[in-house]
Amino acid sequence: MRNLLFVLLATTLTSPCMLAADGQILINQATVMASGGFPYTITQSGSYKLSGNLTVTNANTDAIHVNADNVTIDLNGFSIVGPVICRGTPVTCNSNGTGTGVDAPSSTGVTVTNGSIRGMGAGVFLCCEGNTVDKVHAHYNGNIGIQVIGTVTGSTAVGNGAGAPGGGGIAGFGTISGDTATSNVGFGFNVGGVVIGNYASGNTSIGIEARGAMLSGNAVNGNQTGVYAYCSGPSLNTLIVNNTVSGNVANLFLAFGGGCVVTDNVVN
Repeated sequence: MRNLLFVLLATTLTSPCMLAADGQILINQATVMASGGFPYTITQSGSYKLSGNLTVTNANTDAIHVNADNVTIDLNGFSIVGPVICRGTPVTCNSNGTGTGVDAPSSTGVTVTNGSIRGMGAGVFLCCEGNTVDKVHAHYNGNIGIQVIGTVTGSTAVGNGAGAPGGGGIAGFGTISGDTATSNVGFGFNVGGVVIGNYASGNTSIGIEARGAMLSGNAVNGNQTGVYAYCSGPSLNTLIVNNTVSGNVANLFLAFGGGCVVTDNVVN
């Protein structure tokens, strides 16, 4: 009987689908390895939570791959760490890598929150609509820090983009609010929608690149170009109001016509 209980206990502890007390599915290095290694693929809607850091050794492999709608991933204060090494001023990387920390290429209703991702090809990629990134820190990834259709709040992107041209900090369409993008190689923000209360500094290209956006209460300084706004056609027109844009090599550039509204900003 004791042997049987030992076997049952051992099986429970090594199960790739361990549950937290609140019913969330726990993810850690051991459960990933028990399920077959990276990428850890989510195929069912539900709540998932890291209970330890994840270390990915292949730069071209995702850490978590989402193939389901309505998934919440709580990083729970832990980190996803890849092998891409980015450092220095300006930032350079030893490689680019195609792997992503959390990749949802065709899912909706995905939320990623409360943790950090570094050393991957990209931090977070959530395609489609209705997705959310909240309090995620994407630092020193080879290509892009965070790319989302939906909402990005309270997140940071630092030192991303040095491994590949066209990279940068945070790219999104939706509500982009209370985020910080600094020292990225490329853009700080490449956004559309409602863009409020963000901070962009020290990015090598554009602090905030906007199309079809309302920019308000943002602070943009020390970038190559502060705000680059597209102003032609109803889907591109941008409202720029009550922002502080200063100390950039070029503070404000309005592209392709006069469809933008620029008012009550501090520009110097």
